This record gives sequence, structure tokens and C-alpha cells, in this order.
Amino acid sequence: MKYLAIAVVVLYFIAAIRVYLKQENEIFHPEKAPKNIVLEVKNLKKIEFKTSDNIILEGAFVENSKHNPLIIYFGGNSNNALAFLNVVKDINDFNFLVFNYRGYANSRGEPSQDKIFSDSIEIYDNFAKGKDVYLIGRSLGSSVATYLASKRDVKGLVLITPFDSILNLAKDKYPYLPMKFLLKHPFETYKYMEYVRTPVAIINVENDEVIPFKHYLNLERYIKNLAFKAILKDTTHMAVFTHPDFVKTLKNALDVLRRLN
Repeated sequence: MKYLAIAVVVLYFIAAIRVYLKQENEIFHPEKAPKNIVLEVKNLKKIEFKTSDNIILEGAFVENSKHNPLIIYFGGNSNNALAFLNVVKDINDFNFLVFNYRGYANSRGEPSQDKIFSDSIEIYDNFAKGKDVYLIGRSLGSSVATYLASKRDVKGLVLITPFDSILNLAKDKYPYLPMKFLLKHPFETYKYMEYVRTPVAIINVENDEVIPFKHYLNLERYIKNLAFKAILKDTTHMAVFTHPDFVKTLKNALDVLRRLN
């Protein structure tokens, strides 16, 4: 029994070390983000942004009118975020700014929660001065957008397939491990949401194969000003942008947020 107990302890520590060392591979998937995509968008300008620690981020800006409010978009954990511009190419009453996270597509560096968050602040501070800003975040980007909304003045926040925290998702996946102490990238959206005062819109899917619905419901408890909520049927987490009603739903969400300002 003594040797069995020792073996169990050893295996437990091996499992904990493995999860700690491999967590970036589970959270971030830059290898799935294509480097070269075709953008069929009018008024498109490819841009680069150099962060304060000299990392070059790949981005794009769509200026439909200099008088339009600005949308800053944050993508999922396996996407080239610039592809979002193809999705919203027929929304002409906003301008759009999108950057790929560090390590994604043609952006340099390595992704981490702290770097992605600090980059979002720098992007806002460099591009949003004097503008009415709305934030859109999808999946992982919903946590980034919420964090930024908790730190800077924005007119509205749209979250697409959001979650309460990566930490809570990890606890579900590894209930036998002390994930609170192992996880370096907790992305605790619900904590940032407590400091968001702007109106919030949610676009979710009925059967999310990636994020169990309870993790959205837990997040919703922390939203102080939920102004719009839609649940799209007959689609998935990964395919939400291809739903025939997605763009119409997004337009409706943005219209509601604008009327509140």
C-alpha cells in the first residue's frame, strides 16, 4: 500500500506538471490561423502596430466614413482575426479595426493573457482617441474585449459565444488538479465584467460544442447592463459567423447599443 500511495502521488504531480507546461497548447492555437487570407472588403487598409516592447502586430482598418464610430474586434483562439472583416463587409455605418494576437498569422511574438491584454490597451490608446468606440469579442476575444471595456471608455460591448473564465473551464476539464495555482492564463471574464458600465449585447448559439452553456449563464450574472441577447439556432461555436442570420443579428445588437448612447 505504501508503494501504491507513492505511485499515486508521483503520477498526480506528473499530471500537474504536464498540464502546467502544456497549457499554452490548449488555450492558444495560432497554428490554426492562416497567414494568408483574401479580404474582399472596400476601404481596406492593411496596417501594422509596434507594441511598447517592439512586437509587430498585423492589422487592418476599414474606414467607411471618417464620421463613423469605431469598432475594435478581438478574435477567437484559432482564427486569423482579419477574416472578421469579410463577415461585416456590408455594415457600412461603422469603421473597423482588427489586429491579430501575438503569434497569430503574421503578428510576431508569443501569445499570453498578460501580453494580449496589454496590447489591447495600447491599441485603444493609439487608435481610439476622440472616437466613439464599440468593442466586439468572439470566444477568447470576448474576454479580451471585456477586459478592455473595464479599463477604457467605450460606448458598447458585443460578446459572441462568451464564457465566464478559462479557469472555470479548466476546472471542469481537470477537476482533480489545483488549476487555480497551475493556470497562467485564467481569462476571468466575469471578474472584468464587474467593472463594465457600458451596455452589453450577447450573441450566443443554442448548442455550443466548445463552451458549456453554464459558463455563459455564470457570466450573465455579472452583466450590469444587458441590453440585447440573441441565441442563434442550428449552428455551432465554430460556425457562428456562417449562420444566415448572424450579420442581421449583429446589426440589431449594434443598433440597440447606439440608441442607448
